[in-house]
Amino acid sequence: MPHAFFVPFCAGPDLEPDLRDQLFTYIKQLTVDSAGYFHDTGVTPFGFEVLASPFRDSPYQGADGGRWVFETLSHAYATLSMFTCLQLDEGKPTFYLMAASVPGYENSVAQVLASLCAITDYTPKPVGVSITPVIGIST
Repeated sequence: MPHAFFVPFCAGPDLEPDLRDQLFTYIKQLTVDSAGYFHDTGVTPFGFEVLASPFRDSPYQGADGGRWVFETLSHAYATLSMFTCLQLDEGKPTFYLMAASVPGYENSVAQVLASLCAITDYTPKPVGVSITPVIGIST
């Protein structure tokens, strides 16, 4: 799941510079891995395939040997994470803050969360709350 390397960028400026650099290194490694999980040209120029793809030139073919799977949701995770990071770096509002300004948005989110997670009293975090990542990635 290559998008997993993008999600920590949602922490924006709170992401430690060393961890940020390490994540960029992993993403770059995935784009050039000999297994060919990244496609930026040809008949399927859709970026990363969606599978549990190890890198460092592994012969692993993915779950059930499946290849050439591209998923909008996976790409949305990566895109929204990078958008959030860039917005936070520039001191601009994130997608959540923009969406929260839409009338009824927070009530709709509360209803969905209540039905999915059995939460009876969902209260959104106050604007400006910082999230400190707790991520351990070893090489």
